[in-house]
Amino acid sequence: MASSGVPIGFYNRGVFALWGDAKNTSFVESVEKIKGEARKGKPLGATLSAKQLVEHLDKELIPAKFHHIFLNPQELSDRLGSLCFYRLLLTRQSLEKIPSSLISWNKDVPTIQNWDPSGHKPAGNLMQEFLAQGIDFPGITSLNLSDQPEIVTDEEAKVFAMERGIPLLLLDEKDPRTAQGSYPILEFNGDSISLVRQGHISHELLSHILSVTIDATNAKLAKYPQTAISFDEMEKMTPSIIRTKILARLYV
Repeated sequence: MASSGVPIGFYNRGVFALWGDAKNTSFVESVEKIKGEARKGKPLGATLSAKQLVEHLDKELIPAKFHHIFLNPQELSDRLGSLCFYRLLLTRQSLEKIPSSLISWNKDVPTIQNWDPSGHKPAGNLMQEFLAQGIDFPGITSLNLSDQPEIVTDEEAKVFAMERGIPLLLLDEKDPRTAQGSYPILEFNGDSISLVRQGHISHELLSHILSVTIDATNAKLAKYPQTAISFDEMEKMTPSIIRTKILARLYV
């Protein structure tokens, strides 16, 4: 189904999403039709594994102090896998492989906004199925009308999918619905990291994981309350342990 350009509705820990083949123009056009006029011209998010993503990054534009994270796929997954979206700068050569539907521009530098599914088994299983169908660049966006609050309940998602002609909506009956709302979005600009959008976990937690202060001055506010998560003696934990504990808390 997805390989033919059909969008798949999916509950993605806190928020419903539309997933599909970013290379397929039918999928891209369907997303614009489903989400409305305000969606046109906007790039999709990517859901590449860290290993697949890192080979496309512009190493010259990543500060040396971040090389151990963003040029190391395992470290990148261990710190940020399935916690947030992050925007990173790509090489010009990557444009030969990555579909334009996933590309935005930071001045004259191609940029991608990625969510690594590692650490979220249902999404990981879906990505494996996509790969089996030949989809190597999956794209994602929220399942809602553009500029409207994201959909977080099964009931509302079912109605939206029926009204908008989405043929398949995958629910997650095992998810305890601890998290509610979209994921945070981080952007990397030179030596600094900024928060583009608040999400269902706080940027302070991500600051601990990345060992850097994240500038949240101009961040778009979250539409739903953040999940309250804190740990004693967090400063003594490794980044991967903090992430593991966050993921465990979201499934309590």
